[in-house]
Amino acid sequence: MAKKNYRELSFLDIQQTKCTGFWKIGKDKNYYYKTLQEQNLANLNGRVQKNLEFMMDEKNQSKGINPVVDIYYQNGLFFSYRTPIVQGKSLNHLKLEWDRDLAKWDNFIQSLITVILDGSITGYVFPDLFTEGNILYQDHNHQVILIDNDGIQTGHNFPYMLDLYADKILDPLISRNIFQTYYNQDEKFFWKEYNILAFYSWFYHYFLGIFLPQLMCFSMQNAYAILREVNITKGSDLWNATLALFSHEEDKVLDPLFFHYICQNYQVTQGDYSRILIER
Repeated sequence: MAKKNYRELSFLDIQQTKCTGFWKIGKDKNYYYKTLQEQNLANLNGRVQKNLEFMMDEKNQSKGINPVVDIYYQNGLFFSYRTPIVQGKSLNHLKLEWDRDLAKWDNFIQSLITVILDGSITGYVFPDLFTEGNILYQDHNHQVILIDNDGIQTGHNFPYMLDLYADKILDPLISRNIFQTYYNQDEKFFWKEYNILAFYSWFYHYFLGIFLPQLMCFSMQNAYAILREVNITKGSDLWNATLALFSHEEDKVLDPLFFHYICQNYQVTQGDYSRILIER
């Protein structure tokens, strides 16, 4: 793992595979390469560069996060980085394969939660977690791997790359003070508590059709009614864990064993007006 000269890339056999608004993406036999499209984006306020340099340090590596192997610079400016090629199934592939059968999602959910919790301890925040293709799942070892490292925040270095859940937190129309629990508006970064909200947001959205950041904008009475509508009963563990997300004071809990219990003992079925969670 090293800092390298950007010119070295011209001597490598890199096949260009894709271009986005920010990046040119290529690969060789062993690595993916992501190179910034324009020089005026080279620093992105220095945040992407600092995040990648943090991730390249071996002591900051966390299981389930694809490591940054090398970073390439030109005249002191960051331009490109590479990560090992990872094989696995995307979220879209898993949705086609498993639909909303919670039992089939069990190992994936346990691994994803563990990756999120371990990453939180290391100092990572994931505002771009659920963008298409950022999560891969390996059947053979039941391991989730997070890729596209440039969307990961380290410390207070928010990279300004968002999935649909994090984007809602930044919606200027949202005035509830609860969002200060997850985002520092003055200094522009996500607190690590956001990682827990990110998982719950995905879980509720995909399995029960509830957009949790939007629900948090409603009155508590409306929020209670919507939770009851999907058959989450008042006082249950899932009810309490969900409502803790709405509070400044209560601890936010994300427990793989709790979700293992849910996956093994509950199923999602279609109710009269929405999908509901029922015991098997």
